[in-house]
Amino acid sequence: MYCGDEIAGVVGDVGTCHCKFGYAGEDVPKHMFRSAAGYLPCSEGGVARETTRKKRKKPGTEPAAAHDGQWFIGDQSLSKPRAHMEVRGPLTDGLVTDWDLLERLWEHAYALMRAQPADRPALCVEASWGTRKQRAAHMELMLEGFNCPALYIAKAGALAAFGAGRATALVCELGHVGAAATPVVEGHVLNRAVRRSDRALHWLAEETLRLLAAREHADVAPRYAARGAAAAAAPLPSPIHPSYVRYWREDVALDFVAACMRVPSARGWPPGDGSGGDASSASEMAVSASEESGSGGEDGDAPASSYELPDGTIVHVDAELRGLPGALYLPPPGATAAAAAAAAAAAPHTAPQLCAAALGASDGDARKELVNNLVVTGGGALLRGTAERLTHDVARLLPGAFRVRVLAPPPLERRFGAWIGGSILCCLGTFQQLWLSRAEYAELGPDRADDRFGG
Repeated sequence: MYCGDEIAGVVGDVGTCHCKFGYAGEDVPKHMFRSAAGYLPCSEGGVARETTRKKRKKPGTEPAAAHDGQWFIGDQSLSKPRAHMEVRGPLTDGLVTDWDLLERLWEHAYALMRAQPADRPALCVEASWGTRKQRAAHMELMLEGFNCPALYIAKAGALAAFGAGRATALVCELGHVGAAATPVVEGHVLNRAVRRSDRALHWLAEETLRLLAAREHADVAPRYAARGAAAAAAPLPSPIHPSYVRYWREDVALDFVAACMRVPSARGWPPGDGSGGDASSASEMAVSASEESGSGGEDGDAPASSYELPDGTIVHVDAELRGLPGALYLPPPGATAAAAAAAAAAAPHTAPQLCAAALGASDGDARKELVNNLVVTGGGALLRGTAERLTHDVARLLPGAFRVRVLAPPPLERRFGAWIGGSILCCLGTFQQLWLSRAEYAELGPDRADDRFGG
């Protein structure tokens, strides 16, 4: 047992889009920065630096991708274009595939926090579908590489439920590259019932760029390329790596999504076309969602009617663009045949379908409590109208005996749901016996130590 009451642990949540780091007991992360990093090979001028993982050279534990080059981590470093610099991320499908980069991200976080890893226990957030192999590599990195005195690895779904004040909940994670529905019962993720799709904010960004291209805005320039007259005097480095261009074009598209789009009400497809469904039923569902959201007027704020691209081009936002997130949900009753057919083809990818499928795979005794505590979290949950539409669509897919209640906390808590849950968990007196100390890890080994985290 390790007791961390006197020294606050470090909570780290490395997502596909952003990293969140801070001390246990705090309301929000102390530092947030992009998970993507610039990588410059030695052959193109990068300066290599050994990592602790490479120094150990322990058999069978080498990182998935070894790099001989220079990393540029943090928003400011990444925003400066460099010739041949590639943009890489640590995760693929929510799982770590680049342990070298993950180590650099933790190093960057410790430097920002001015904390010594050997002085503080660490809680790492992993995907709800994380594997034993992933946790073994995490243990090696944190307990051997950083010499943390103790470690705990927790699943994002369970932490998001804790952050919302629930031990049992159906967590709908709307992330950057994917969405997931995760049933959590008494603090434990039901692994067999987790359901995922690859439609989320990244998909919305790609569709946004496609629609803008069709409207004669084909060349959506990244911000670094749309420079003022003074900056234009200095030429851009050449060549710019294609991954760098793609990354910053997507960044513009994501900003467009946040500023101009909303999840359309179930009363219309797209919003404003006058078609669709039972207005009174939708209204009742909206009340159910808004009572739990705690978001005030956030969901009711009107999206922007126009958007200025970095190069100065003005895009006028019509109903099709504004309602694009509706493709992530069910077609409303009364939708046109074409819209219904398109949505039916994408049905396995919609958030309501994921929730219904996860609920169906859960234990029968827990289903009513799960659907009565549907927690929505992640960057995609910040889109206007999310709570209302999710409530309505999930209710349509379930028998009438189920009462759907979406718990959509204020925007800040939605964005940091898993991190906040980790911050709370570390401060519970009953949790202190669950820390895996470095001595216990050395005695048990990674396979037996993994049992501490509940698999």
